[in-house]
Amino acid sequence: MTLRIKRISPLSLTLTLGGIYFVIGCFVALFGIFGSMVGGNITLSGPFGFNGGGLGLLPLSLIYPFASFLIGGIGGYVIAVIYNFLSLFTRGLVVDTEEAGKYDSLF
Repeated sequence: MTLRIKRISPLSLTLTLGGIYFVIGCFVALFGIFGSMVGGNITLSGPFGFNGGGLGLLPLSLIYPFASFLIGGIGGYVIAVIYNFLSLFTRGLVVDTEEAGKYDSLF
């Protein structure tokens, strides 16, 4: 079965990409916290980057997931608005689907 995505809800994509960026930011911040405890010069390079050393990086590591969420959310909103505008001219994204099998619900 062929389906066409004609519109993406900006709020939905904002929350989804913001959540993905938040999770990635948590992992990057965790490594930043460990790096600040060691005291070396550390670069946080997840969705966006920071460079620092020692305990000065600790406060940045704590706000990093929330800043990542904000940047991911803004990016998601912009992507949805651009897609919705362009889908007026390109008729949207075509996706092929099939009916789920008996054992597909296990995964």
